[in-house]
Amino acid sequence: QVQGVDITRGISNGSPSLTVSWTAIPGSAITYTVRYSTSSGTITEPPSEASTVERIAGTSTKLSRLEQGIEYFIWVAAFSSDGRGPYSTRASWTTNAGIIYTLYLCTVEYPCKSSVGEGTLHAE
Repeated sequence: QVQGVDITRGISNGSPSLTVSWTAIPGSAITYTVRYSTSSGTITEPPSEASTVERIAGTSTKLSRLEQGIEYFIWVAAFSSDGRGPYSTRASWTTNAGIIYTLYLCTVEYPCKSSVGEGTLHAE
């Protein structure tokens, strides 16, 4: 069974994204599959409608074009010549519900450059 599932949040093309990583299974694992859903399924089994990212050769993948402020549930399974192993214990993460904004940084010495951030923008 896949262990050590970790999730980090980011932004990809203006939409929330999650990078999912896990600990490699020693031995015969050839590829990994990630299933994700807004439905919780069970602790070790994703719901049938879960989206799938298949044939991942490494130990991480990015889930893009996610919705803001939504909890996503994630399972990872290893595949070998013997077939699919059991899914990892379910992991979950809620994407940022804040505003995605563009901050322009301008000074006399440096022309404007933009920096995309995530969070809630507060006026001072």
